[in-house]
Amino acid sequence: MLFININRELIATLLPTRDDNCDKLGFGKLTCICGSYDMPGAAVLSVGGALRSGVGLVTLASVENVCQSVNYAYPGAVLKALPLSNDGGIEPIFVKDFIAKTCLTGYKAILFGCGIGITEGGRAALDSLIKLCTRPLVIDADGLNLLAEDISLLERAACPIILTPHERELKRLLTAAKLDSAKDFAKKYNVTLVSKGAVTQIYGEKCYILNQPNSALAKGGSGDILAGLIAGLLAQGISPADAAAVGVYIHSQAGMLAAQMHTARAALVTDILDEIGVAFAEIEEDI
Repeated sequence: MLFININRELIATLLPTRDDNCDKLGFGKLTCICGSYDMPGAAVLSVGGALRSGVGLVTLASVENVCQSVNYAYPGAVLKALPLSNDGGIEPIFVKDFIAKTCLTGYKAILFGCGIGITEGGRAALDSLIKLCTRPLVIDADGLNLLAEDISLLERAACPIILTPHERELKRLLTAAKLDSAKDFAKKYNVTLVSKGAVTQIYGEKCYILNQPNSALAKGGSGDILAGLIAGLLAQGISPADAAAVGVYIHSQAGMLAAQMHTARAALVTDILDEIGVAFAEIEEDI
């Protein structure tokens, strides 16, 4: 298999252009179904990554305390507070109703799974998204672990799907699918698969590779930022493989910049968020 090397020159050709005459709807709408009572930070970070991508409008659907956390961090996000279940997640019937009636109307992409927890609401949301969604869908974190419980869901998908597993999540998916490689998984289920690690490989319509190890990214919440970035780029109309490539590169560059400022050891995931704008600015110099 031939991989396309991800570098600055390539990303400059993939980055979506911005029309200064557009309003927010011209830059896409994204729905994020993320977070649970015990994991509000995952929603904050994924929404932050999405907003930094340049998407015009981000809606978060989650339980009340998660919505409050996101509102405090990002008052520009639209919030849909859904009832809390006893397991700390969203009440299943309400999340299914939200997906069927609201979340698929006018939105260009969906992000699911960051901090959602292994909850009944998470299972109900995943099932509904797979069956009903026709827009590009990014599944990350606990969304991947829920998917591994019933991998056959992917056989019924009607939308483009990006999966963003780290090594342990990928192993669970491969075990569930009884396959040996990420390449075979992406081909069998017709998904774009981002295999995250020191060397990140993207399998899909095009295959990309980024060999830029950086331990500043090896922090809890880093993957949530990446998932938000990729989903936000999808909402702006980039193809799944290209959105994954741009997101992976910008995330990596932001991590490098954070490490230069704070060292890889001391850099926080919020420092990575803060450097995303600088990472984009470097690319925009080449456009």
